[in-house]
Amino acid sequence: MSLSYIYIFLYVAFGVAIVFGIVLFVFFMMRLWQHRLHHLAKKMGYSSSFKDSNHL
Repeated sequence: MSLSYIYIFLYVAFGVAIVFGIVLFVFFMMRLWQHRLHHLAKKMGYSSSFKDSNHL
């Protein structure tokens, strides 16, 4: 196994790790904001999410 293959593997692994991290971060932030917006909507008296409409 030559050195270039190791470098290619490192680059690929690094890229995958970065993409995975970004996706996880975005997903986490969206979940957090969805929760916050849901709380705000409930406070203001709106039934914004699909969960509320399913209960009716």
